Amino acid sequence: MERRAREAAVMLVRILFTAGCLVLVSIGSATAQDPTGHWTGTVDQPGWGSYGVIMDLDSSSSGTTDYPGIPCSGRLSGGGSGGVYTFTETITAYRENCVDNGQIRFVVQGDNAYWEWTGSQDGVSYFASGTLHRAASSTGRASCQECGVALLNDLAAGLGQSAQLRSYVDQALAKYDNCVRSHGDACTNQCGYQASVNVPACSKWDEPAGYRACVETSYNGAALECQR
Repeated sequence: MERRAREAAVMLVRILFTAGCLVLVSIGSATAQDPTGHWTGTVDQPGWGSYGVIMDLDSSSSGTTDYPGIPCSGRLSGGGSGGVYTFTETITAYRENCVDNGQIRFVVQGDNAYWEWTGSQDGVSYFASGTLHRAASSTGRASCQECGVALLNDLAAGLGQSAQLRSYVDQALAKYDNCVRSHGDACTNQCGYQASVNVPACSKWDEPAGYRACVETSYNGAALECQR
């Protein structure tokens, strides 16, 4: 009986040890394939060339994309598991510059991921792919400086689009607010903050030339502030 009891005890320890190892491996794999975070990289699109991609994933089913060099940005919805995720991209800013409702396939392995985008417009199919890298940040989000620089870049792009300046400005401010939200008050008086405060006041100008002059003045002041 004692021998059988000892054998049973040894067997139980082996079973528990094996189960524990499986749990640890499972947790480790899940961590390595977790898609959340701030991802950046350069992708290639045949017929277009290379351009930068910024992708922020709040979860395995939602996030945002930004293409500063085009420019345009979008909202992601979708999901997946085991390190392979598929998202539908809805363009939310500068819609005239990018193809709407494209599909992104995102394959995660640690802090690197294969990014593949496909889309079509007016009967023409498009494809882009590349590798993105996850930022080694405790928050996984863009810094206050990055948010501010993105706002100024967006305002500069808007000032170059005279016909739709108000739309560009509204979208740029909305993107900035979303970018700094997780930082609380930490971004106050940092790069881009003054523009986020001053530019909305320009809406008092109904006449396009006055509105443009107001936005440009606010932009120039904020740009100088960012260089200090």
